[in-house]
Amino acid sequence: MHCQNSFFIWSFLSLLTIYQDHVASEIVCEPGQRATHSKTKCEPCPDNQYNPKKGSSIECRNCEPCGLYSYKISDCTSISNTKCLCHSGFIPYDKTLKRCKCPIGSGIINSENGIPICEKCPPNTFTDKSNSKCEPQHVLIIPGTATSDVSSVNEVVPPSSPLSFSQTSTSTPTTAPTASRNDFTTSTPATSIPELHDSRAHAIWLASPAAFLLLILILKLSGCSKKKIDIVRQGSECGKPIEESGEKFIPAV
Repeated sequence: MHCQNSFFIWSFLSLLTIYQDHVASEIVCEPGQRATHSKTKCEPCPDNQYNPKKGSSIECRNCEPCGLYSYKISDCTSISNTKCLCHSGFIPYDKTLKRCKCPIGSGIINSENGIPICEKCPPNTFTDKSNSKCEPQHVLIIPGTATSDVSSVNEVVPPSSPLSFSQTSTSTPTTAPTASRNDFTTSTPATSIPELHDSRAHAIWLASPAAFLLLILILKLSGCSKKKIDIVRQGSECGKPIEESGEKFIPAV
């Protein structure tokens, strides 16, 4: 029994010694280096690869180029990756700054040297997707009817246009014809409303004297007719006593 216990103790000590020797012999490489497959020595990272910290890894990391809408500010080295920055107005997708985007509400334009710039969309323009150019907003004036006021819906209005209608705004018929006459053919009916009112007022003004004269003529004719009726009635009353007396009228021979 004593011999068996001694054997277990000796086996444990042997394994512990082997492990300590292995740990002591494991190599640790400096940044910019990697361990060989045998892990007996270190070697520099290959070109376009880097290792930023100490370790016993047998691999280095690949250098990453600057990506979408970013530019390089420093090259990749054996201990650091390529460093990038976003172009003016762009925002990064992540902390590496290797890929950037122009957010919604801003548009991409090209500068004189061809470098892209992201700027906030000017008035009357918009973007509803990232990494796009500003497009003109859409407004169209619809003429009013007998049961509805003038309203606006989507239609292209160039950014340089003096119009500044909101997409849900309404306006009165007196202001809408000017804008619609200059820029939109669909709102032509609204422009004829003032002219129609003027022509009606002119016609009423001309018809008023004629109606007054016609009324006087009707009154005079009705007065003459009444006088004639009274004369006829008086003549008929003069003949009644002869008929009522019972005498016969004998005409002269």
